[in-house]
Amino acid sequence: MFAYSLVNFPFVIYAISFLKDLLVSILKSGPVPGHVAFVMDGNRRFAKVQGVALKEGHKAGAETLASVSLI
Repeated sequence: MFAYSLVNFPFVIYAISFLKDLLVSILKSGPVPGHVAFVMDGNRRFAKVQGVALKEGHKAGAETLASVSLI
């Protein structure tokens, strides 16, 4: 299990802020898309690198997606 959250790392905080700003600027520049898709790729690889259960990798990916999707 993770003893820390990825969103506490300075680079992750910066990346999330950058992506939010980018998304807002894109949405302001034209018509709103009918849908947006997120490809959840790399969760298993992340878990293997971190040495945790695959389920924990998927949980970390879901938490990151949830934090990124809050504008």
